[in-house]
Amino acid sequence: MALCLELWSVEEPSGNKVGFSGAHDVARNILYMKMLPFPGGDLQDADRPAKSAITSLLDIADACRAKKLTIGLGVEHAGSADFLCSLLYLGFQVVPSRKSPLVDCALLLDLEIGWPSTADYFSSTDGHGTATGTSECSTAAEDHDLVVHGVPPESDFSAAE
Repeated sequence: MALCLELWSVEEPSGNKVGFSGAHDVARNILYMKMLPFPGGDLQDADRPAKSAITSLLDIADACRAKKLTIGLGVEHAGSADFLCSLLYLGFQVVPSRKSPLVDCALLLDLEIGWPSTADYFSSTDGHGTATGTSECSTAAEDHDLVVHGVPPESDFSAAE
C-alpha cells in the first residue's frame, strides 16, 4: 500500500516554486519523492522555496515515521552544486537507482531517518527477554565518585540555609 503525495513550496513575492511528487511506501516505510520541473528551471532563482520544500519533506517523513526518505532529481536539478551540497550537508547520500521506483531521475539521494521499529520502541527488557520497567542508571553521586565542590556528600540540598 502506498500513500500518494504532492508538495509545492511557493515564494510569494517572486512566484518561484518548487514541487515534489511521490508516495509513502507503507510496507517498506520509505518516503519516495521526485523533484518536479518548474517554470524557469533554475534553482538559483528558487533557493528559498527549495529549502522550504526540503524542510516540508522532512516534516512529512517525520509525521509518517518513515525510516528513509529518497529524493529523485532530474537533470535540471542534479546540476546545481549548491543545492546538492546542501542536501549532502543534511545527511543525504547518493545511491544507485537500480532498486528505486522513481523513474527518469538523474540522481537519487537517500536519508536514513532511523526510526526504531515498533517492537524496539515499546520494548524495555533486561537482556533476558524479561521486562523490568527499570534502568541501570543511577542518580547517586557516590556511585560514580562525583563530588560537588564545596558541598559535603551528606549535604541535604532541600534544607533551608
